[in-house]
Amino acid sequence: MKDYLVYLGFGIAFAVLAACATVEDVNRASELIRTDNELTRLLTEVRPSDQAGSSVYLMGLAANASETAKKHGGSADAIAFYRIAATAYWRSGDPKVTEKLFSVTNSGQEACKALGDKAPDRDCLFLKFVIPFAGLESASKERQYDTELADINFFDRVDTGKEIKILEDSGQYLRKIKNPVESILKFGSDPVLSTHTEMREYYCDNADIVYKHYDNIAASLLSKTKSYYDRQSGLGGSPTISTATAEGLRKLDNIIPEFCNN
Repeated sequence: MKDYLVYLGFGIAFAVLAACATVEDVNRASELIRTDNELTRLLTEVRPSDQAGSSVYLMGLAANASETAKKHGGSADAIAFYRIAATAYWRSGDPKVTEKLFSVTNSGQEACKALGDKAPDRDCLFLKFVIPFAGLESASKERQYDTELADINFFDRVDTGKEIKILEDSGQYLRKIKNPVESILKFGSDPVLSTHTEMREYYCDNADIVYKHYDNIAASLLSKTKSYYDRQSGLGGSPTISTATAEGLRKLDNIIPEFCNN
């Protein structure tokens, strides 16, 4: 997945407004830019070659951004710092900061609601994305279910018990990630996406990855489940997942929005 690395549009807005801004405004904006730039540097320059080292720095950056957000109260700047903190906690990849990730994300979303129409819509939209994306990404690291399902062959009658277990585990995995996937796809109806090209591209790229990840596993699970019941005579074992259950898991209530295909 792509990382949301920049405060979209902020550089342009700051350049236009700088002439009439107070010294305090400039200092505050500069602090936000510096923090955002440091996040970008860690994600693009440090993390690719040093995952462990970048994780420590990202957690430190997240903690500082969170504290700075609190100092700014419920302002638009506070929301931007919460977005930075949430991104840094997420991309640190450390499961120990999950609670902190939820905390800063919730604080940012509450500030978005309080500001209403005055809230920075792109930051607020991204704060909606963070938890579903982070949860799905974490779960997807458990096993390569698509590969394991592809290797199942009930016709050779070898390792049938192990293959049945793969069916059941894959079904449990899909149950676990279905709600985050539905949430991500449902975001496609957010009106902000129709007005902001960068966020729309970010969303569409990731929604496509998410949908294909889910559907590939769900389609394979359905195919292999049908295969088992077609060949169940003499196979032994009794999977707890039925063809009807597999069909239900594959069905999603939301789809990738049409504008992502244009």
